[in-house]
Amino acid sequence: MSGTLIFAFSIAMFINIVTIYYKFKRGNVANAAIDFAILVALTYVFGRSTDGMAIASVVSAMFSIYLFFDPIEIKKTKRTNWRHNKNI
Repeated sequence: MSGTLIFAFSIAMFINIVTIYYKFKRGNVANAAIDFAILVALTYVFGRSTDGMAIASVVSAMFSIYLFFDPIEIKKTKRTNWRHNKNI
């Protein structure tokens, strides 16, 4: 594995860890969980080789940066009482 690839892999992992930590710290747990799930899924799919792992971490870092600037908003639904069909 070349030094450039190791450097790109290190930078991508650093970006992933920092953005996930920052999102958890700000209380944006849903986006942090999505970032972490993407990282785990890509690592599982591409993790058979070091080159694939580097590609997975770079792609995951791109997702983290995208979700940092354009976070996913999860809409909360209104709870209802199913027995009486009244709003709680």
